[in-house]
Amino acid sequence: MPGLRVVGSWLAGARHMPWRTFLLWNALGGIAWATSTGVAAYLLGHVAATIFRTFGLVGLGVVVASAVGFGIWHLVRRLRRNEADGGA
Repeated sequence: MPGLRVVGSWLAGARHMPWRTFLLWNALGGIAWATSTGVAAYLLGHVAATIFRTFGLVGLGVVVASAVGFGIWHLVRRLRRNEADGGA
């Protein structure tokens, strides 16, 4: 969630958080993000390479298009449900 760190910094400034506290938590958040991203890339890198070799870019496109289609379907379904409930 890359935008969270930016919004968090604005909120910290708006709430007059002491800079040392902000620096500590911002640094810890950056370290946690970099570590988790690096570990995920290390663990999933071999799987991603296998998928590319097996299915190629077309397979990747199908997976991405399916994920986007599912997201749109889910959003439309939720919007219709909200309209049926009276816009709640």
